Amino acid sequence: MPGFNRIQQHQRIPVVMSPEKVSAVLAHMSGSTALMARLLFGSGLRVEECFTLRIKDIDFASSIVSIRNGKGAKDRTTVLPVSLKADLQAHLMRVAELHTDDRNRGAGLAPLPGALERKYPKASESLAWQFIFPSTV
Repeated sequence: MPGFNRIQQHQRIPVVMSPEKVSAVLAHMSGSTALMARLLFGSGLRVEECFTLRIKDIDFASSIVSIRNGKGAKDRTTVLPVSLKADLQAHLMRVAELHTDDRNRGAGLAPLPGALERKYPKASESLAWQFIFPSTV
């Protein structure tokens, strides 16, 4: 079409922090939030994916993290950084203690996705279905 120019679309370049800046930010964090941030950065997880991780989604032997129902309702796997294994295992020991205490009080039932609650009525009591980062740890 003569006389008309196409509008130039600008490419957006993502803003990515340098490894030094990431290390500086992580150095100011502690506890569960630091572990979450290190897992987000090291595994490439999205925030929502990190919040919804279950204990059964971590495979320490293969260094794999399974993400279920992620962005676009898709499942995927990613790497578990070797540097996080010891800290994550120690964290999961605290989660297991919390779960035991909750079960002794008659609580500690994890919500199950879809129809699994009907298919496996006792699964919500098991440690495997508990969230890795519960709100009270």
